[in-house]
Amino acid sequence: MSVTALGFVCVFFYGIAKAFTGRPIFGLYSYILSIYMYAPGSWWGYGLPDLRWSLLSALATLVSILIANGKVKQRYTNFGWASDSVVKFFICFVIWVWIQNFWAIGESRHFEFSVMATKFLLLIYLIKKSVQTDKDLYSIFVAHLIGGMYFGYIGLTQHSGGRFESVPTPGMSDGNLLSIHMLSILLAGSYLILCDFSKKKFLLALPIVLTLNAIFLTESRGALVGMATSAFLALFFVPKHLRKVFRRYILIAILGISSLVGQDLVNRVNSISEPNDQGEVDKSAASRIVIIEAQIEMLKVSPMLGQGHKGTMYMSPDYIPAEFMTSAGGGTSRRASHNLTMSFLVDHGVLGTLLYFSAVLLVFLRLLRMRRNILYEESNLRLVYIGSSLALFSILITSQFSNSMRLEIDIWFIALLSLVYDRIKFVEAEQEQQNSASLENTRVHD
Repeated sequence: MSVTALGFVCVFFYGIAKAFTGRPIFGLYSYILSIYMYAPGSWWGYGLPDLRWSLLSALATLVSILIANGKVKQRYTNFGWASDSVVKFFICFVIWVWIQNFWAIGESRHFEFSVMATKFLLLIYLIKKSVQTDKDLYSIFVAHLIGGMYFGYIGLTQHSGGRFESVPTPGMSDGNLLSIHMLSILLAGSYLILCDFSKKKFLLALPIVLTLNAIFLTESRGALVGMATSAFLALFFVPKHLRKVFRRYILIAILGISSLVGQDLVNRVNSISEPNDQGEVDKSAASRIVIIEAQIEMLKVSPMLGQGHKGTMYMSPDYIPAEFMTSAGGGTSRRASHNLTMSFLVDHGVLGTLLYFSAVLLVFLRLLRMRRNILYEESNLRLVYIGSSLALFSILITSQFSNSMRLEIDIWFIALLSLVYDRIKFVEAEQEQQNSASLENTRVHD
């Protein structure tokens, strides 16, 4: 057994052991570890038994939650895990996905996605029930940022040329999907430095830099769009007491980005319109437009109900020209979707799309509603909400250039944003009760 494998096993089972003492957050740590250090796909994990590491850690977290419910005297919030409208919308989406099994054109693939969507819902439950303190909340973001640093380390030590797509984690072997995941944790993690939660917070600078470098190594043009639009949106939510600090960080970020952007990424951006040595222009952008136009026609077949998971792939032979077909399945060339919104519309219809995006839209509407409080009040929780909202926003923007439906990082932020919002309401209610009690005492003394 290699040193890396031994370290993985020790840390993983330490988290499991701590979880069984009534601290479910440690079960989540083990789960996060299994995401970034995926043993079955890593060279150091070949000698380890296939214990279904993520499933094992999820079950341990679930058992720990049941234990903790009897031990924790004061809850993080007074709200149930599914009481928030954001979670309710997602629950309805999962129910809709199961109903679609009656007419999905790809029966086996859609059933598989139905199971995955249910697992995503379970993940929301685990996250919302595991976080018992503000420290637990911050640690979740730190753990993901450390995972991004590990991906950055792989990029520095194992990437030899071309696009960085060599992480072993399932679902992230594509550079675009990898950049979607890392950009979101970069944005959320960066806001931790603005929070007043630890004197050691500046140690996060190293994982932030490595994660940023790994994003550039993927050479994802969609990630650049997501990064630019998220940074622009952030300018409208800068707290008054942090404006000077924020400007300094923006300057540092610009200098860092200018030093990390490589010539390969510049060439890839230019390839959209400039021909290569053979006089050919990159067809990647053009093919996405062709696919979207075809998906509009596919949507007309069943606009409300959808075709089921991977609907675009199954219908592509009848709608997409042969020169744009790339993948093969069952002897027939097919083409998958490269746009999240159109994937939802074709796969899950207008009904399913409204359910999922209603949850996301509600997150952003809440951000707009609390903007005044964000600008004029000092609050770590609101800073976390800004960073997480920008992270979710970056996922949606970047996913317009690549289908991220099977990634789970958006589920993390949906759960965390719901949790933080619940906590903000809980703290506000406590403060209101204290103010009311103080006012009543003043009246009695008078």
